[in-house]
Amino acid sequence: MSLVNAKKIRIGGDGNPGSATLYSGELLCTGSNPGFYVGNYSSGQGEFNQYGGQVTTPLTIVGRGNNNTGFYRIEGGTLQTDSLTINNTGTFVWLDDATVKNDSTIVISGGGFERGATAAWAPAEEVRLTNETDAYAYVTAPTTFSGSGQMTQNNGHVVINDLTVTSNYDLTRGLLESQDLYNASQINIGSEGSLTAGTIHGDFNHTSGTLDAGTPNVAAVTGPANDRRVTISGAAMGETTITGDYSMGPDAVLAIDLDPSQPAGFAPSNNDPAYPSVSDKLVVEGSIDLGGTLDLRPTTTEWINGVEFDILDFTLTPENDADSDGELDSKFDWIILPLLGEDGFATIAGDDLMPNPEGVGEGGISTLLRWDLRDLYTTGLIRVVPEPATWAIYGFGLIGFGWFIRRRKSQK
Repeated sequence: MSLVNAKKIRIGGDGNPGSATLYSGELLCTGSNPGFYVGNYSSGQGEFNQYGGQVTTPLTIVGRGNNNTGFYRIEGGTLQTDSLTINNTGTFVWLDDATVKNDSTIVISGGGFERGATAAWAPAEEVRLTNETDAYAYVTAPTTFSGSGQMTQNNGHVVINDLTVTSNYDLTRGLLESQDLYNASQINIGSEGSLTAGTIHGDFNHTSGTLDAGTPNVAAVTGPANDRRVTISGAAMGETTITGDYSMGPDAVLAIDLDPSQPAGFAPSNNDPAYPSVSDKLVVEGSIDLGGTLDLRPTTTEWINGVEFDILDFTLTPENDADSDGELDSKFDWIILPLLGEDGFATIAGDDLMPNPEGVGEGGISTLLRWDLRDLYTTGLIRVVPEPATWAIYGFGLIGFGWFIRRRKSQK
C-alpha cells in the first residue's frame, strides 16, 4: 500500500474510530503544514500498526486528550519524522527491527513512549516530558544522550534500563530509574526530582534533588505476539551501588526505605550468622563525602524492638577518616527520623505494638523505643533500641511527621 503526496493523514476523527495497518509501501505527507495524526482530530480514536514499509512526515502526533485516543505501534519498517508528539491519551510503542528516524524532538505530554529492542537507541536532538504527571517513557534498549542530545524531564516517570548521559539531562521533577547508569553527574536533579539506580558507574556528584536508593524497575517487552507492550516491574528495597566516588551537596537528599516489621537476628531455619532487617542500602566503592539530608522512610508505622538496618557500605580511608578515630569525617547535615509511634514513642506489650508515650502497656511489660545512630558513620548501621530514662541527652526536636536532627558544624 502506498499513499504519497498527501497533505495530512488522520486515523480516527469526527467522533468515529479508525484503524490502519501498514505491511509494505509508503505513506508520504508533503505540502503545506503536512502531518500524520493518530487519534488526534475531533473526538477520534485512532490505532495504527506498522509492520513494514515507510511513513515519512515532518510531524507525527499521537493522541490529543479528551476523547482523542491514539495508539501507534511500530514493529517493522521505518518512521521518518522530524517531530514526534505523544499527548496525554496517546501511546507510542516501538519494537523489534523497526527504525524511527527522528531529527528534531520527541515530546511526551502525558502519554506513553515504550521502546523495546535489542539494538541501541540514539535519541533525537531533544526529548522532553512535559508537566503532566502521567507522562512516561519505558525503554529496554541501551540509550545514550550525547552531543546535541538533550533530555528534559519536567514530570512523569522514565525507566531506561541502560542509560549513558554525556550531555545534559534535566530532571526537574518526576522519577528517573535505571538499572545501569553512566555519568550520573551529568544529570541535573531538581528539588522535586528523584533518581533510583541499581548501579551508578563512576563518580556521582550529588548536588541537589533526591537519590532514592534501592532496586529500580526494569523495562521488558511482554504480551502475546500480536499485542506486545513494554511494561515495568521489579522495584523493591535493595542496594544502589556507586562504583566511583560519591559526594553530597547541602541540597542533596539520600532517601532510604525501611521495613521496621522484621527484627534483625539469625535465620530461624539454620542459625546462619546475624542479618539486618530489610532496608535500602547505599554502597560506595570509592571515596565518600556526606552532607545534605538523610531521609529515612518506613514502609509501616508498626515498629518492633531489635530492628537493625544496614543502610551504608563504605571503606574508611585516611582521606575520609583523617583523624583515624574509626568514623567518617563527613556527616549528614540533617537526618529525618520516622516517629516510633505516637508522639515519637512506641510501646511493646508482649508481641503487640501500641503507641503509649507513658510507657504503660496492657498485658505485659512495656518498653519505650528510641533510635540508636552511634554506628552510622562507622559501620553504616542504625538501630531501634529500648529507651533509657530520659531523652534530654539527645536534644531531639519534633517536627511534623518525624524527628529532625541537624548536625551543627564546628566553627573555624
